[in-house]
Amino acid sequence: MHIFFLTSNDAKFAEAQLVLPGIRRLRAEIPEMQHISVSKVAAGKAKAASEMSNGGIIFVEDTGLYVDAWNGFPGALSKWAYMSIGNREICRMLNGRSRKAYAETCVAFCIGGRVKAFSGRTYGRVAASPRGRNGFGFDSIFVPSGSRKTFAELDRYEKDRVSPRGIALRKASEYIRTLVSR
Repeated sequence: MHIFFLTSNDAKFAEAQLVLPGIRRLRAEIPEMQHISVSKVAAGKAKAASEMSNGGIIFVEDTGLYVDAWNGFPGALSKWAYMSIGNREICRMLNGRSRKAYAETCVAFCIGGRVKAFSGRTYGRVAASPRGRNGFGFDSIFVPSGSRKTFAELDRYEKDRVSPRGIALRKASEYIRTLVSR
């Protein structure tokens, strides 16, 4: 049984390979609902992706940055916030406000019409300004709790240990192993 990760993001695929080294990549356009909840977005994408399955497992993921001072915004809309105003502006807009935030990832797949989802969450804060060259999206502005470095300042193995994607993928991989061993 083959396991496919449906993503157009090279960096996400590379991170997933750290946890699931034998996965294959699938590139396809599927509808993606716009919602603040990563679990709702991932579940919708998983249902759409399952229609492409020919006996393999296709999983998807969605990740968001939830900022306390903004009542959880941008959440799953992080990509759009990053693309429209950029990380530097996100940092500036939090001047004088709480920088507490968490990053959340939901990995999901759909088998037999039922969605199975696994979430990972990392608490931390938004940095005063973007730092680091690694990663993508909001990695240069998110500092996980217990660290002074942003995700973009960590190497890929350090990031994998604490990132919500790594946490969610490890949970999903345990479940996938049970499916493959049947």
